[in-house]
Amino acid sequence: MKKQLLLFVLCSLFLVSCEKNDLDLIVTNSTLAPNEFALLFPGETVFGLNHVEVNNGETVFLHTNSFDNVTLTLIDDSGRIIWTKEHHNILGYIASHISAFPFLHNNKIIVFTTGSGLHRYEFDLNGELLNSKTIIANDGGYRLSKEGGVVHGVKTIVINPGTDTRIIKVSLEGDLIETINVSTSSNISSENWVKIKNDRIYMFGRSLNQGPDLSDDIYFCEVFDRLGNLITRIETPTPANQLPHTQLVLNNGNILIAVANYTSDISNNPNSYDLRLFDPQGALIRNLTFESPGDNLQLRELPNYKIAIAGKEKSSSSGMKQSQFVVLNSSLDEMYRRNIGSFDGNETFYILKEYLNSYHMYGFTSGTDGDFDLPNNSSTRDLFYLKLDK
Repeated sequence: MKKQLLLFVLCSLFLVSCEKNDLDLIVTNSTLAPNEFALLFPGETVFGLNHVEVNNGETVFLHTNSFDNVTLTLIDDSGRIIWTKEHHNILGYIASHISAFPFLHNNKIIVFTTGSGLHRYEFDLNGELLNSKTIIANDGGYRLSKEGGVVHGVKTIVINPGTDTRIIKVSLEGDLIETINVSTSSNISSENWVKIKNDRIYMFGRSLNQGPDLSDDIYFCEVFDRLGNLITRIETPTPANQLPHTQLVLNNGNILIAVANYTSDISNNPNSYDLRLFDPQGALIRNLTFESPGDNLQLRELPNYKIAIAGKEKSSSSGMKQSQFVVLNSSLDEMYRRNIGSFDGNETFYILKEYLNSYHMYGFTSGTDGDFDLPNNSSTRDLFYLKLDK
């Protein structure tokens, strides 16, 4: 009798252990935690603009299905859509998330946009438009960012050789404070390669065949003061199997340069990325190789000098979600990692943000399983919005 009882107990423990392991596998690779959620906004012409946290864990997601309207969607902390407000013919031409910049100010949602010009829109917390203002007419295409109590707009014009860059500073109320023009003999490929931080201007570029080996290129960062005077220039070689990818300037003055690594032919997708961290004087702090195949790696600065990374998972194990979200600290040490998305890994990520108790991001997916096994999945390309607990 005792032997039978012992056998029963051992079998029960074995079954419980198997059930727990199966459950852990499901939680890790198939479902989100109870306080997390994924939402889909189907449609080939739908794309995201940005998102902003308002209160009580609620966020307002800005998205659009044309170039001249915007939809504001309030999402609560559990992923429930509270309301959706669509506004037509108010934003002018919107090319991407770069040209729509929202933030919370005086308990209102402020949205700066730049397309045909520079505009400011003010919405209440119910998504109703209160007023609008044209700051600059018939001169758009600025890349927008916010630092403290001002919004910066950056616009570059390549004059070959060299680049003319116009930088505007605007108050949160939409008043133009000043315009700065900076000229450099280097070619700066786009507004994305110019950053404004702590009253300094950072211009990133690439000099062809200028490395120690003449087949190498030089990836550089030129740092200017607010008057356009050159302070320093940071250089890092990029051999023939590497290409510049992303640049970040952290609030502590450190500079992160991400370089894509290719096995041989740069016409194929990269298989990893070198994350090169420099101090404000240009000394290399660390070079970290981040494994992520594909060319859609997204990097964003988070509070406290942290860095968020989203892209394709390095492992192709069956039954594992094939996108990854990672948070690094200021020394590039990993402090958070999650496998997310679909089992195919067909995700492209855009804006990554950290809010009070969670991480929020959006992008596109063509996956139909994993986090996106949802009733409204279109099986083609869908805009997604994803929340993860810290």
